[in-house]
Amino acid sequence: MFIELDKINKFFGDYKALDNVSMYFRSGEIVGILGENGAGKTTLLNIVYGLYRPDSGIISIDGERLRYITPRYSVNKGIFLVQQFPRLIETMTGLENLVLLLNERREDVRKLLDEYSDRFKIYVDYNKKVSDMTLIERQKLYTLMSLIQNAKMILLDEPNTLLTNDLEYIDFLRRFSREHEGGVVICSHK
Repeated sequence: MFIELDKINKFFGDYKALDNVSMYFRSGEIVGILGENGAGKTTLLNIVYGLYRPDSGIISIDGERLRYITPRYSVNKGIFLVQQFPRLIETMTGLENLVLLLNERREDVRKLLDEYSDRFKIYVDYNKKVSDMTLIERQKLYTLMSLIQNAKMILLDEPNTLLTNDLEYIDFLRRFSREHEGGVVICSHK
């Protein structure tokens, strides 16, 4: 997978969040985007994932040139955004969240979670209610959900706690990029 951004601009009112940003991400690499709060890192990831539309510029994904993309397009291409605070239904378990997402039988989803946990060595108690999970557990669950949906590029928005306190996850990122030819983009202010 190859994602290229060419002269991306984004305004929020009079505030210019992104000013002619050009960069690329490709499979098999881990890329860091560093900058202070308010530097436009999250805005950039939201454009790559399709939550925001750029005001100008071109996005190319595997050679297809686009003015903007949608989250559905991103997911179909294997691009997933793991937000700092993943959007999950708090009153449900991790397993129930994935059953709802995939619209599959509970036992089939449980088998998928076990299979992908073992394959990628990411472990989280998916029988817990999301409200009882730590932030790290939520981010791991969301990552597993992405992998089950055939993630090729994982965009991590401010995963600081996850990356500084969880060597298992760091090892996963290395394996995902090397062994599975996945791409990883990490946005951080640290």
